[in-house]
Amino acid sequence: MTDLVAISFNSKKNCLLCSRKQGFKVFDLSPFQKRFNRKFTEYGIKMIDQLGESNLFAIVRMTNPKKLYIWDDYQSKNLAEITFRQPIRVVRMFVDKLVVCCITEVVFYRFSDLEREKVIKTGRNNPNLFATTSNRNTLQTLVVSHTEPGYLLRFVFSKNPSSNNFKTFNQKPINLLQLSHNGRLVSVCTSESNLVRVFECSSGICISQLQAGKKRTTISSMVFQDLGNYIAVVTSRSFLHIFDIPRDIKQLKTKTKEKMGVTFCKIAFQKRKPIASCQIPTIPKMKLLFLAQNITIYSLNGKIYEFKYDPQNKEIISIGKPKQFMK
Repeated sequence: MTDLVAISFNSKKNCLLCSRKQGFKVFDLSPFQKRFNRKFTEYGIKMIDQLGESNLFAIVRMTNPKKLYIWDDYQSKNLAEITFRQPIRVVRMFVDKLVVCCITEVVFYRFSDLEREKVIKTGRNNPNLFATTSNRNTLQTLVVSHTEPGYLLRFVFSKNPSSNNFKTFNQKPINLLQLSHNGRLVSVCTSESNLVRVFECSSGICISQLQAGKKRTTISSMVFQDLGNYIAVVTSRSFLHIFDIPRDIKQLKTKTKEKMGVTFCKIAFQKRKPIASCQIPTIPKMKLLFLAQNITIYSLNGKIYEFKYDPQNKEIISIGKPKQFMK
């Protein structure tokens, strides 16, 4: 057993952040190596986020899930504290904004002076129902659950900020969502089936439905490839599936149809099957990365599982034995 409480990536997805029962640990991902280790004997860390690769961290302690600390690791001290009415579910740091996701609301702060900018009401949140994309550590896109079951809220932060909402499932609460690296696509699923739906965020049109296996199963985790050509899905039956994503989205949107409030492009009515699948070990809570053809699973059991997708033979290859990064 490890002393890991939670694992996550920084906004650039080049560092693995490990919340521990007595402190936190940060690893560089390429090559994988320990960046630094901080130990706090008086309290554990419930969650943590890092501003890029800097010395600034947002920390929630296990002793008080409603309080956020801004920690300067160079000075080894807290720079600020913010207390919320609700327990914190997710926190994200950017050079322009600090975003805090609580149980039923998301709070935005200007990072330079921690001035509150706005609060949005959401559905009931958990860490799997909140996703962001960034560019040079600046917040670009945010997607979170709507107050109405089955709907998503999307916000775009640019010179011309915008927002929209769209329906993904009929009266079924969303269990998990993921954004593509450019923020243009979002994948969603419920806790009741093996079906993943992929939507274009700007139009709210479903461009693909993915069926993860034949037997009844649920989705444990999923991630878009960084190049945007594939999506990897891990199921509760310990299968890793790779699906391809339609390329010509503009052409697909010329023919659409609405069913129970959800807008589908014509091709999306035919459920897509995996182009490759493989059985994997039973892995507790995990985080996935899909870079080029390489799929890496970081697990709360302190192990790393590595796989490679071979597009020519359409197969997934396991790379060596699992590596233990935390004991």
